[in-house]
Amino acid sequence: MWVVDARLKPGFRHLAPHRTYYIDEDSWNMAEMTDYDKTDKVWKDIAQFPIPAWEVGGLCTGISTHMWDLQAGRYVTDWMSIGGGRDIKWVKESDPEAKAPWMKPDHYTPETLRALSER
Repeated sequence: MWVVDARLKPGFRHLAPHRTYYIDEDSWNMAEMTDYDKTDKVWKDIAQFPIPAWEVGGLCTGISTHMWDLQAGRYVTDWMSIGGGRDIKWVKESDPEAKAPWMKPDHYTPETLRALSER
């Protein structure tokens, strides 16, 4: 694990002027990050969990993320399969599912997303 302690340059402003990054040296993915507020108190902790996906040739960069706002007492979790009724499945280009519309980059245009959205 590499630890990078980053501080904002003098003369600049940012909500988190001090951050500590924890980077996995095998994958070079950020595993964890700690944000500090302007008084240098721990503010947020962000953890990411890379998942080895050997069936698609190695580490998958689509990883779950958890962020804890320690000062506000709240958290957010993204990309979890818990409660979804099925496990995560990694799709290779040769899989039939790879031909589904939502697997193609042109599905994610503003026009397509607007057409699929409801107000």
